[in-house]
Amino acid sequence: MVESRLKSKVSWKYKKRVREAVVTIMTVGVVLCSIELFAKVLNNKIRIVHENIEPGIGGKDVLEFQSGYLKDRELFWKWDSSQAEFNSVGFWDKELRLKKEEGTFRIICMGDSITFGWPVEREKTYPKQLEILLNQNFSNKIDVFNAGVPGYSSYQVLKWFKRDIVNYNPDCVILYFGVNDSGLSINNKSDKDQPLLPEWVVFSVNYLKKFESFNICQKIFLRFKYPISKNNSKTKCRVSTEEYRKNIVNINKIAKEHGIKTLFLVSPVYYTPEDRIVSTKKEYYPPDGIYCLDLYDIFKEKEKEAAEIFLDDARPDNIHLTGKGQIFLAEKVYEKLVGDSIIKNIKCMLALKK
Repeated sequence: MVESRLKSKVSWKYKKRVREAVVTIMTVGVVLCSIELFAKVLNNKIRIVHENIEPGIGGKDVLEFQSGYLKDRELFWKWDSSQAEFNSVGFWDKELRLKKEEGTFRIICMGDSITFGWPVEREKTYPKQLEILLNQNFSNKIDVFNAGVPGYSSYQVLKWFKRDIVNYNPDCVILYFGVNDSGLSINNKSDKDQPLLPEWVVFSVNYLKKFESFNICQKIFLRFKYPISKNNSKTKCRVSTEEYRKNIVNINKIAKEHGIKTLFLVSPVYYTPEDRIVSTKKEYYPPDGIYCLDLYDIFKEKEKEAAEIFLDDARPDNIHLTGKGQIFLAEKVYEKLVGDSIIKNIKCMLALKK
């Protein structure tokens, strides 16, 4: 009898503890879900921006670009390829396979948000418009892929090209960057001098970015970590003009080693609405011997129509293109490629449609 009562008492205590544990777990779950829901609503309502933080390096990926981006140890940040609109490589484009179809000519356009096409629709970006123009006039299939990533500098493009892009065997790579190279650095360190995060940190942050509560906490944390500085005269740029040229030379060298033709779109073009002037930073210009298309010359000719070509995105100098601007750029790139026979003189000879 006594033994039975002891067993019953032990069983009752055990059941009580189980119930308490279940209630505790459920309570914690409800609290966490409530916090996450509240954070999601709050995160969509507030915007914490910082004028001097570049994407990824200082945290602009969570201050402004938190959606759709993942951290990368070498590249600082990259597109989240798990999103429906991106392919497995991280392009805002159709799927890209390592092996090309026989007879297919492959072009990859690399660069920043201008190449990416922000904020126009994908089919209106210059890579897609270029693909249409080429396939209208050549008998062989020509694939043009959009590998633009907002905020990228020549340093990041070089790293990505060397690490991943060459493995996809493009016949030609078209590159446009420079705007972000002249941007302000974080902690007065250029892109190449930024410390590399440990892999476990990158993995942890990318996992935690799934939770809105983490994103909003990081927004606030980084806002206090990098207070707005009014004196930026002594701040280094992300990529110096000397490093910019070195990056171009290295990209060109790697491309030649893999039998890839390159076309550099230079130099970065700006439009000042108040003065109605198209300008550039000539110091960001490639060295001699680099095959390039001078964008300043072609956009300067369109200066009277610049208000329709450049997007007025509330900057002192506008850099992004409208749909009309993207089409104009695609036409000029097409003329350069065909006029200089860069396409006809590569591995797979492409015959013009008669």
